[in-house]
Amino acid sequence: MSRRDQVLEAAIGVTAAGGVRALTHGNVDRAGGLPNGTTSNYFRSRTALLVGTLERLGEGMAAVIGDLGTVTVRNASDVAQVLGANLGAALGPGRVAAGALAALFTEAAVDPSLREVAARTNRLWASAIADMLRAAGVTDDVEMKARYLLSYGNGLVVDQLALHDDDFDPVAAMAAAMRGFGS
Repeated sequence: MSRRDQVLEAAIGVTAAGGVRALTHGNVDRAGGLPNGTTSNYFRSRTALLVGTLERLGEGMAAVIGDLGTVTVRNASDVAQVLGANLGAALGPGRVAAGALAALFTEAAVDPSLREVAARTNRLWASAIADMLRAAGVTDDVEMKARYLLSYGNGLVVDQLALHDDDFDPVAAMAAAMRGFGS
């Protein structure tokens, strides 16, 4: 792993554990076991560090989205299964990345430097979901429904990160959303 990759992985961990307030050059150096000043060598400003961290998370999400393109869906139940499985993965093995992503997306509401990176990631997800909906036979308001499913899923992730309900079933949650669309 390159030194830059080490910095970004440490930045993701710092953000997940402490939110964007904790994302400082010094905290990243310490969390990554890196020599003092390493993070600032790669990211000269805090804004650059925030943007770089969100871009790294977006790259990871793009890989997941690419994997969705290989999944065959035939109906609304299949869509709910795929989206629910992705939510489950985000709340399980992907919990650190999901926590960092949630923190950075929230920061994008007040920091314009993050907004375009966040929007780009959401556009990729919405497009992948729209493709699945079309494959499942949904023909009306597909893009709108994809955006709503994405927002619903994002909200579920934040809710579960904050409150952690042991009985939460991400597939059932997405199936309920699909039923709400009449799908």
